[in-house]
Amino acid sequence: MVNPGSRPVDDATEEQATRNLALFVEEATDRGLHLAGDPQRDPEADAGGRYGWILTVEGGARVRIGMPGAELEQLRHLGATAYCVRVDDGNWWWNDAVGMAIPLDPGARGR
Repeated sequence: MVNPGSRPVDDATEEQATRNLALFVEEATDRGLHLAGDPQRDPEADAGGRYGWILTVEGGARVRIGMPGAELEQLRHLGATAYCVRVDDGNWWWNDAVGMAIPLDPGARGR
């Protein structure tokens, strides 16, 4: 079954995705994410209204994020049709995506 939240994002903008990413990183940091620098834009990963970034974590892990360029309410509501955030190769609803962005072993992933 395909997750309905992984569909292309309507009326997406990079500016909105950038605002969403800032809040996403803030929430992940509150949960224990330790970045080794600022998120890096990865335009080659842009697809379907999701804009790509790379988060480099202390210890060297790299986490790929595909952030929807939709209004935040369309990502955070609790319905099955909320747009998903892509973390590495998976699509996750906001709360789960924040957790998935935090490597259990920061040195083991995505080098």
